[in-house]
Amino acid sequence: MSEKTITAELISAGKVLSAAGLSPGTTGNISARVAGGFLVSPSGSSLGDLQELAFVSNTGEHVGGPTPTKEVPMHRAIYDNTATYNAVVHLHSTYATIYSSLADIDPDDAIPAITPYLTMKAGHVGVIPYFRPGSPEIGAALAQGIKQGRSAFLMSNHGLVVAGENMDAAVALAFELEESAKIALLGRDLNLRILTPVQRQELMPK
Repeated sequence: MSEKTITAELISAGKVLSAAGLSPGTTGNISARVAGGFLVSPSGSSLGDLQELAFVSNTGEHVGGPTPTKEVPMHRAIYDNTATYNAVVHLHSTYATIYSSLADIDPDDAIPAITPYLTMKAGHVGVIPYFRPGSPEIGAALAQGIKQGRSAFLMSNHGLVVAGENMDAAVALAFELEESAKIALLGRDLNLRILTPVQRQELMPK
């Protein structure tokens, strides 16, 4: 796929995420792998108004376009540690951000399996400890999770980050994680049925 096509996909994805209210203001960032590195949304940009993307090389150098988001270490950590995922979405969406800030979530399985769909798309959702936005520690923590086969994470007191085989898959997973966090929060004090371990195992991505 050409760099021009991938650029168009990123711009379109930004509009979809913004229109859904998942990237208020200039929050969040997205990227996609291309030959020699990855394209990523610029620093201080609104996802709904992307026009130009920054090009970051495989070695982490900014080699083209506007100044990239400070979260380059986050995106690079994913691309450096898997050949499976070619797109990344990071959002400060409302429900995922609230859920990421709860003091008692399971760091290895953050979102209870109330419905099948998040398990089907991502398996268990991990939790990245809080680090200053843009810090290399975020990348190191994400690298560990990616090596464990995870593709969806809550970032403590920060939001969500997901990876997909392509931009459509990453956007779909971001929507599913946000909706699952919403369901979990709204049902937190209710006596909800949770899928059993056997039921979940049947749904895990192969």
